[in-house]
Amino acid sequence: MCIFQTKYLLVLFSLLLINSHSLFAQSINGQLTTSDQYTRKAIELVAEGQTELARNEIPKGIELAKEEMNAHNEAILNYLLADCHYYENNFRTAIELYTETTKAFEQLHDTVYWLRSLNSIGLIHNLEENNSESLKFLTQGIEIANQVKHPNYDILHQKLMILTNIINVYNQTNDFEKGIKISNEAIGIALQINDSTRLGNLYNALGISHRKMDETDKAISYYEKAGKIFNQLNDQFTYSFVLNNIASLYEYRNSNDSALYYYTLAHNGFKAQSYPFGIAKTEYGLTAIYALENKMQKAQQHFENAVKTASEYNFNDILIDVLFDFSEFEYNNQNYKNAYQLIKQYLTLNDSIYSIEKEKEIANLKSKYELSIIENELNNLKSENLKQTYNMSLKIRQFQIALIFIVFLIAIAATIFIYYRQKNKANMLLAEKNIQIEKQNDKLIKANAETEKANKKLQQSRHELMLSNQLKDRFFSVLAHDLQNPFHHVIGFSKLLSDYYDTLSAEERKNMATDIHQSTTNINQLLDNLLEWNKAQTGDFSFNCENVIVNQLIDNSITLLSTAARKKSIELIKVYTDEVQIKADTKMLETIFRNLLNNSIKFTNIGGKIKIDAYTDDENFYGKIEDNGVGIDPKQLKKLFRIDSKFKTNGTANEKGTGLGLNICYEFIKYHKGKIWAESTPGKGSTFYFSIPKS
Repeated sequence: MCIFQTKYLLVLFSLLLINSHSLFAQSINGQLTTSDQYTRKAIELVAEGQTELARNEIPKGIELAKEEMNAHNEAILNYLLADCHYYENNFRTAIELYTETTKAFEQLHDTVYWLRSLNSIGLIHNLEENNSESLKFLTQGIEIANQVKHPNYDILHQKLMILTNIINVYNQTNDFEKGIKISNEAIGIALQINDSTRLGNLYNALGISHRKMDETDKAISYYEKAGKIFNQLNDQFTYSFVLNNIASLYEYRNSNDSALYYYTLAHNGFKAQSYPFGIAKTEYGLTAIYALENKMQKAQQHFENAVKTASEYNFNDILIDVLFDFSEFEYNNQNYKNAYQLIKQYLTLNDSIYSIEKEKEIANLKSKYELSIIENELNNLKSENLKQTYNMSLKIRQFQIALIFIVFLIAIAATIFIYYRQKNKANMLLAEKNIQIEKQNDKLIKANAETEKANKKLQQSRHELMLSNQLKDRFFSVLAHDLQNPFHHVIGFSKLLSDYYDTLSAEERKNMATDIHQSTTNINQLLDNLLEWNKAQTGDFSFNCENVIVNQLIDNSITLLSTAARKKSIELIKVYTDEVQIKADTKMLETIFRNLLNNSIKFTNIGGKIKIDAYTDDENFYGKIEDNGVGIDPKQLKKLFRIDSKFKTNGTANEKGTGLGLNICYEFIKYHKGKIWAESTPGKGSTFYFSIPKS
């Protein structure tokens, strides 16, 4: 059940509550007080969805409750006012009112409404994707409910709804084990209070969790339990969803007969409910099963129905899968023209697919080659250093032996001299020799210091070589990533053109040639950009500063990435209005905007928004890319622009990346003597800024 349905049930259950002051007044006067009447009317209006009318009536009721000194009615009316703002998406105002009612119901010892207020705050934070805050208030509600020694139906029902919302948060954060653990507690309460609808939803959620954990047997078992409940409740809409879940699992396990049976049941259910998404989804499932069974006529019929429905309602995710699977099926059945048309439509919708395994293979081979060179160089350096150290030690030992021998002779001579001359003079000579030995020791100490210094330089050289190897690895990764897709176009279309040239019409051959030309043009542009970046790293770069109209560069980047944005239903918004012109390198500036925009698309959820802005002040030009995507952990912000950082993550649609795009932006902005930085809040989005001096 969605959170809006949950809130709707909360309002309906409010009809059961009448505070003790109202009951006392009714028992004496035989009728409800004026504030009671306003409270009941407000409850009915909110339950019927007439929030605007309710907002006009509630303030009058609050004033009457204050006059009657009826604190409970006042708190309930404030809670209903918060509900109105909630349904109208005024979340900040709603949270402020729910916070006030939380304190009021706590003081009034009304545990049910206290729990509802906490649950409502948790729901709003969940809607705003602030999962930590959501869990904070929902967990507080569970702790309060657990303190009730003998909970009645209302307490248990409210605890069940809070547990369900906690499960939703854990599933959204892929913490399935915690969700499953809490589900078992929630199922026990649902059975205790005989809430069949909530029980069915919990079984279905458990099925989804176990499927994502690849535990298919458990998933099917829970789906079947959920389906049985919804069928008994005659809830055909939800029952059809459960049937579709079961069918997709049987398809995954290659049980075609069972998959066909459940897909057919789900399809009929969605058609009876006139639900387009479910119809398109099950048509796609039936297409796949009939194709596997080689029942061409039925497969073609369901394929056409799936494409028609998905195209009409812009269900692009379904459409992409249908086109790809059926093109492969047509190709295997030697219907090459149909396969060509289908794969062409698929490539248009999904032109960002590339082979990550080949990219890794190229990067690993290059890494091994570079590392072998580094090891050889380091071994040579070590050998030379060891030879020098050995020769130096040998000379020192030879000198020490000679010195000892000389001292010995001098000692004998001194003894004889003392015997014949003076003892003092011999001592003076011996002292001089001791001074010489100390000087030699000083030289040895200096030699050791120079050796240590050489070792430090050797370690520094090794570190610099490792950084260089990292940089080259990233370079080859980007090369594989950016060239993979256009090469797929060239290889695919040239293969079709070569094998079936005589069977293709002139228009089809021309279209293929046009596609090949466009792909090779894209490859050439990518190579130019990558070579320019490589020149920047090696210092062999021509920095061409000229007058640039920034608006045109941004439009070019938006056009280039519009397909990727449409695929995820992301809206690209140009904030700037005036034409901005600065002095900069055109290629570098366009590359900066393209990489930052591509990065935002990758980490923005489906249906999100990205704002692009460009403006100037007295000293600098500023670029700004703002998204409402998944955001970045503050600990990771410092790693974004470092070439030696291993920070890398997948996009919201599991897009792969090398992490080099932001490093390229950093290098190009550094050439302009500018700055780049980012601000981000996890779960809410990120904003990337860069500045370039006007001078």
